[in-house]
Amino acid sequence: MLHLLYARFLHKVLFDHGRVSTDEPFYKLVNQGLILGEDGQKMPKPVATSSNPDDVVRDYGCDSPPFTRCSWAA
Repeated sequence: MLHLLYARFLHKVLFDHGRVSTDEPFYKLVNQGLILGEDGQKMPKPVATSSNPDDVVRDYGCDSPPFTRCSWAA
């Protein structure tokens, strides 16, 4: 959200100097919602959205994590 604040500030400066014709840079701002856990608490990224690499290696073999990273890049 901070980049939107900077963009608005820069747009206001440009408006004051006559470089842009509109007073506001954004007419509609859509905020992303928070993802809540089963208990209604905010889910921290590192805890809730990752899997244990040891479990993946045990279940699928040692070649599965590098293969998964390669498939994400494709």
